[in-house]
Amino acid sequence: MVKDLHLSNHVVITGHRSDIPYIMTASDVIVHSSSKPEPFGRVIVEGMLSGQPTIATAAGGVLDIIEDGVTGLLVPLQDAKAIAKATLQLLQDRQQSKLIGQQAKIVAQKRFSTKQNASVVQEIYQKMLSRST
Repeated sequence: MVKDLHLSNHVVITGHRSDIPYIMTASDVIVHSSSKPEPFGRVIVEGMLSGQPTIATAAGGVLDIIEDGVTGLLVPLQDAKAIAKATLQLLQDRQQSKLIGQQAKIVAQKRFSTKQNASVVQEIYQKMLSRST
């Protein structure tokens, strides 16, 4: 399809990569363009942790991860024009882009860190154990 659309100079199909955190950090914008709602967007959290602004489709678990305009930008499902518009917005307004990226990283570190996750799981186990006694 890339060849048919004459996009070979603009699109690179890389195959498996083990350096995704580096690639995200080096990117100007992270776009999660899922065409269907996802229960949880791990890639979105990874994008937020990179400190780069993230654009994602507004459906499913994404709505619990990104606060539109604060920790990322939300666009409608299957709306390529909205994704393009949001991308251009962030590329043209570097100050907004930087602020969103910084805020996203802070929020992701607080909400989705290993320590936070372990604390939540431990709390669940404690509640379950207290019910069984």
